[in-house]
Amino acid sequence: MLRSTRQYLTAPLAGRLTGQVTKQVRGRVWAIVLFTLLLPASLSPMARAQEPTAADWSEAEKQTFLAGCQERANPPGVSQNEIAAYCRCVLNRLVRDQVPLADINHATQNPNPDRWTPEFRRAVMSCLG
Repeated sequence: MLRSTRQYLTAPLAGRLTGQVTKQVRGRVWAIVLFTLLLPASLSPMARAQEPTAADWSEAEKQTFLAGCQERANPPGVSQNEIAAYCRCVLNRLVRDQVPLADINHATQNPNPDRWTPEFRRAVMSCLG
């Protein structure tokens, strides 16, 4: 009799606790599922850079970039062929690394490399050596 009374008294409490725990666990499981599903999307290049990048340039825009680069890059003692190769290298890096156009435009307005974004600076410097 004591046993059945204890079960009778604790059963509703156990049911409520089980229900609360079940809701908490269910909530945590959904949070984990959503996190797992959304994390890869947030790491994709399109999610990182929702603004236009050099990878979005048309061939005409790429040619305009190359012409401007070759016009501005004129260190003494460097041939036109070397400058053209350097500018093609920078363009390829900008496209490959999907550097945002805002970063590129900012760098063309600010000749000081210390003010460039790390992505743009990396693309430019990697083609120097």
